[in-house]
Amino acid sequence: MDSAISFEYLTGKRKFDYDAAETAALRCAEEGIVLLKNRSKALPLKNGENIAVFGRMQKHYLISGTGSGGRVHPPFVTDVFSSLKSAGVHADEEVERYYDAFVKEFPYDTGNGWTHPASQNEPRLEENFVRSAAARCETALFIITRTAGEDRDLKEGRGEYMLSENELYDLELLRRHFSKLVVVFNISGVIDFSELSLSDPDAVLVLWNGGMMGGAAAANVITGKVSPSGKLADTAAICRNSYPAAGHYGDINSNVYAEDIFVGYRYFTTFDPHGVLYPFGFGLSYTEFSISPVRFITSDDSVSITVRVKNIGSVEGKEVVQCYVSAPSGKLGKPKRVLAAFQKTKRLAPSETQEITLDFNDSVYASYDDTAFNWVLERGRYDFYVGNNCRDVFNCGSFELDSDVVVKRCETALAPVTSFDRLVERDGEKNYEPVPLRTDSSEQLPHELKTSVTRFITFDEVADGKAPLSDLIAQLSDEELMCIVRGEGMSSPKVTPGTAAAFVGVTPSLHKRGLPVLCCTDGPSGIRMVSDAKCVSYPSATCLACSWDPQIVREAYSYCGAELASYCVDILLGPGTNIHRDPLCGRNFEYFSEDPLLAGKMAAAVCSGLDDSGVSGCVKHFMANNQETNRHGAVSVISERAVREIYSKPFDICVNESPVGALMTSYNPIN
Repeated sequence: MDSAISFEYLTGKRKFDYDAAETAALRCAEEGIVLLKNRSKALPLKNGENIAVFGRMQKHYLISGTGSGGRVHPPFVTDVFSSLKSAGVHADEEVERYYDAFVKEFPYDTGNGWTHPASQNEPRLEENFVRSAAARCETALFIITRTAGEDRDLKEGRGEYMLSENELYDLELLRRHFSKLVVVFNISGVIDFSELSLSDPDAVLVLWNGGMMGGAAAANVITGKVSPSGKLADTAAICRNSYPAAGHYGDINSNVYAEDIFVGYRYFTTFDPHGVLYPFGFGLSYTEFSISPVRFITSDDSVSITVRVKNIGSVEGKEVVQCYVSAPSGKLGKPKRVLAAFQKTKRLAPSETQEITLDFNDSVYASYDDTAFNWVLERGRYDFYVGNNCRDVFNCGSFELDSDVVVKRCETALAPVTSFDRLVERDGEKNYEPVPLRTDSSEQLPHELKTSVTRFITFDEVADGKAPLSDLIAQLSDEELMCIVRGEGMSSPKVTPGTAAAFVGVTPSLHKRGLPVLCCTDGPSGIRMVSDAKCVSYPSATCLACSWDPQIVREAYSYCGAELASYCVDILLGPGTNIHRDPLCGRNFEYFSEDPLLAGKMAAAVCSGLDDSGVSGCVKHFMANNQETNRHGAVSVISERAVREIYSKPFDICVNESPVGALMTSYNPIN
């Protein structure tokens, strides 16, 4: 078959500008960095300040997690140490030589090449060495890394979700001898930060996996060229067992989602506010902001909230305005907080103000009744809160409903067949009640399409409006339909060499009907090809979500789309849009957040950016791909309410708010 058939359907709207793509990737990495602690303005570093950089990964920046979603091959990677040196920071050379020698003796462990160890062995520092370094430098900067990925969940133990024994030892030793201790995390997702209290660092900075420009972004923030503006897209709990899914995660046969809709901050704000180390939406800046109410307007089905944000500090920076709804408990039971809207400010100079208006409709905070199969607003008082994280908020308005309001009527779908007790809220207290089970035995599959048209229908006729798509589909055999969606695997000769697959018109019979061959490549953090091609590596989804800025994400992925088009690739296998149900999930770096609204908005931004350059995203993995352990076989057992309110919600937002052209299923069975 002529492989060029796929290329003529590419409609790239812009040429690929590598320098602009690099700048966009840098900006996303900068704005996704989260400053968790900054006592006595330990950061940014002062001009001329002497520092000692500790940690074996200081020259080996982790751009991504592992597996197909992380194997982008960029032309270069910026590491933290070299980027700091390039920024003019005086980094101690004796400590640098020590780590160079250690890494030479104990090289990076690549595992089996597909999955790597969660962490690399760190040396146990000697006290005289540290004491000598502290005599030369005021500040110790210690870099900690973690990785996980496809086929590899994090484990709960040391050197994985928890700090290793050597990391704890080294941190306490550095604390004893250095005036200032800064801890920097280059990690794939939230880990246990609680044991940092043992060494009490002055500053804690989370870089995530920031792509090829992540090291440069880190240096820009550490030196103060950029003020951090990232906010957590997940709750950082005091310990892993505090997470509501902890007791129901990791089984190789079945995962029961007993926590139901109470995922992440929905659980903690409702039942366990003291189990939180850093709340959802939290992140510090080098400046400070005030947020004050301006207007609160409600109509029959929508809310508009305007606030004024002022930079009350001494340097420029950005703030994220977050709105949360507290709905009446009613018969369904509700979380105490649900994110309804958010917006990031522009870069504000000291004393500068900006008015932010958040507009949203009632579908954002409606609840799903899986006994009546309706989205509903139950009667009672609805309070709206605004702040810069889910904990530190003020009430900006409320309204009261005298009776229940049905927002949307549905048909039951995907209800569980296995009985279990799910967590419910009753007057602010925990209760467990039996989940509603599936009562309709039908499979709810679409009926077979039939047509009375006997003439041979081509794709061009459908495109020109001369024949309905349904008639074309009805004429295709089951085998042809399967070939369209399954296609041919990695490095098909019908498309660009080294890409993930060829789809659609891959057989002679489909080609005869004029169906094009479409090319797709692995993502989501850039283009993965098993060839010598070097492609831009963008920040991980978690890092992107922590920017809380869909517009910069859209811009970055418009460049990613242009690069795809330059390689004659039609579809990027991304964005990953699953929920961070538990911090141990290996593929969390490919997904955005524990919150479905934030995840959905970010996924829509990715797909819109790709579409800006004439290509498409393939939103994945639909759905509830929340563990990698036996991901092909472990059944996800979930209530229909949790499916609709949490796990399918970000896909729903992405499909409805962006021109996404494809969807990839997950491996795991559901109910």
